[in-house]
Amino acid sequence: MDKSFNKSERLCHVKVIEGLFNRKDKQNKSLSSFPILMIYSLNELDERSFSKVLFSVPKRKFKRAVDRNLLKRRLKEAYRLNKNLISGKSNYNIAFLYIAKQIEDFSLLEASMVKLLTNFKD
Repeated sequence: MDKSFNKSERLCHVKVIEGLFNRKDKQNKSLSSFPILMIYSLNELDERSFSKVLFSVPKRKFKRAVDRNLLKRRLKEAYRLNKNLISGKSNYNIAFLYIAKQIEDFSLLEASMVKLLTNFKD
């Protein structure tokens, strides 16, 4: 299994991101495992063989860009190492939001990511 995280796997289209965060859309679903919130929706328009992913850390809680970038790198690494858990699920738009108020260890982030991806698989 390829453990890389390419540009093609990143969610970067503005309208798709807005649709993902639209609370009125009934197709959007979410799962939570502290300190990560996962929001996802099925993308019927694009026929690809992989899911597109977005990582976000709030500026309101982490004022320094260094801290936000550290947390995003940790989230990306946790996803990259465990994305094979959702290999059967394709064509989803997924956003991972960091919801804790302080910087957590990578081991906690990875355990949370594994829990989210296995629950998403079911």
